[in-house]
Amino acid sequence: TYGFSTLTSVLISGELTHAFRRRRMDKDIAALTGHFVICGAGHTGAVICAELKKTGRDFVVVDLDPGALDQLEARLGFALLRVVGDGTDDAILRGAGVERAAGVFAVLATDQDNAFVVLSAKGLNPKAKVLACQKTLGVRDKLLRSGADGVVDPEFIGGLRLASEMIRPITVGFLDSMLRVKD
Repeated sequence: TYGFSTLTSVLISGELTHAFRRRRMDKDIAALTGHFVICGAGHTGAVICAELKKTGRDFVVVDLDPGALDQLEARLGFALLRVVGDGTDDAILRGAGVERAAGVFAVLATDQDNAFVVLSAKGLNPKAKVLACQKTLGVRDKLLRSGADGVVDPEFIGGLRLASEMIRPITVGFLDSMLRVKD
């Protein structure tokens, strides 16, 4: 009776369902090759996920906060392959399949964390293309020295885009339509 009530309790609480889902997700991630790893489930990570999904690319999202991953799934409207953990940790990156990945996006909240993601990812898979998000001015060179193949400053890009929308709207519209063509 005790065993039956314990099993029933586990089933009802969803722990068993969660364990099966996690195990299935781990198998799906282990089967990936040539995919992308996105470290960070914030706004920039969400934009990257949406674009990769639109273009039919496989990807895994890594974030320390399971709530942020849940919010990201709800916002995007589809289930994610995800790993809960610190993207600067080699074991977590291995769990996301970084050794078989084509590329890594380091889009965490701080430049230091992004630099550690770059160092770890390049150490585990030197062939992967690793792009880092720059959060503050003056760290671009440091992120490049840490091994990043490219560094993007979203604030700078956003400012350029706003200015271009204002003074060259036709050109911006044309370029956007060219970028969105699938073939």
